[in-house]
Amino acid sequence: MKPREKRKAAELGWQRGGILDAALDVFAAKGYEGASMNGIAEASGFSVGHIYNVVGNKEALFEAVMIREGKELMDLVENSVAAGRGLPAAECIDGLIEGVLGFFDSHRSLFHIYMKEAGGARVNIERRFTAPLA
Repeated sequence: MKPREKRKAAELGWQRGGILDAALDVFAAKGYEGASMNGIAEASGFSVGHIYNVVGNKEALFEAVMIREGKELMDLVENSVAAGRGLPAAECIDGLIEGVLGFFDSHRSLFHIYMKEAGGARVNIERRFTAPLA
């Protein structure tokens, strides 16, 4: 790759990262439905057209944010499971839960998105865990 191409690729990567960071904050504050491309553009400092060129529409942007943020969480889970091999199940589960809680503590915007977008799942979870055991 030529020096100019390397510089352009690095600049595009930097811009994409800034757009995704801003989108993460906007989605966390407003949820998917409440977020707008104009709001993300304002938060990122890039035009809506540039965001479409670099990442795509709102759906693609949300997906890119979730993939980027989710990859780190998946890596944490995989490492926790690997570290727990050979340990009693309770210790393995404790380690996994501590790791996930620590992750969400340091990634609060992602936690807010998860709670806003998966909020309806709480009803199903509550029913599932409060139902009498068969």
